[in-house]
Amino acid sequence: MNRLLPPGRFFGHNVRTLTVGPLTLSESRYAPATSLALHAHARAYFCFVVQGGYRETAGACERECNPSSIVLHPAGELHANKFVGAGSHLFRVEVDDAWFAELREHGVRDDIPAEAHGGPISLIATRLFRESRQRDSLTPLMIEALTLELAIAMARRDGGRAPDWLPRLDEYLHEHFADHLRLQDLAHAAGVHPGHLSRVFRARYGCSVGEYARRLRIDRARQELVTTDAPIADVAASTGFADQSHFSRVFARVTGFSPARYRRLHR
Repeated sequence: MNRLLPPGRFFGHNVRTLTVGPLTLSESRYAPATSLALHAHARAYFCFVVQGGYRETAGACERECNPSSIVLHPAGELHANKFVGAGSHLFRVEVDDAWFAELREHGVRDDIPAEAHGGPISLIATRLFRESRQRDSLTPLMIEALTLELAIAMARRDGGRAPDWLPRLDEYLHEHFADHLRLQDLAHAAGVHPGHLSRVFRARYGCSVGEYARRLRIDRARQELVTTDAPIADVAASTGFADQSHFSRVFARVTGFSPARYRRLHR
């Protein structure tokens, strides 16, 4: 039987829950090979994969979610999950309907699923996850501000039709992010002028193409740090960084942790 879970209720082993005004933040862990039958949630929520991953079916849609994936689930969306890997750790932000109501007036929708797998949007989710573990007088303000930023970023990503060349470029970047990339080469791959590429890319993704490629490198590095025992120097080389020192500086600037500490925290 289909199950509609009430606000604040999720399957899995609950790690922690925090309520900040209209937002409920929670973390859950799942054992390997856990399967969840079709179910839905009474409120819309963002789900961020901290560790592990899962495959999800929602109607005709199939999602493959890995570390750094972020999904907006509309209220009442029926979905089923199959968790993979050695175990999974999910972070969620459940949103009260009244909070989203004001955003709908500006075109930010919570009735359509949206997802991102790495890149700038996942970095917002990472900052939100880190902030949820802070406990000072500014934590509630930071959490609501970052959730608002996340909702707007997801709406911008999925609003409007992207030019035909942009998905090709995105695929090219995912395949070649560790290579030495030049704007002229990217423009050639997309079939557009470099200036046009830069303007459209920033408008669509909220960052330059260089920043996006760097974040893809960091996303892959985070996965390798958590899922392999490779030395940090090898992770740096495989993700396109000149050396371990450069990699460590960039990684710490983006994630807030050194590679070694990130590996310890997420294992």
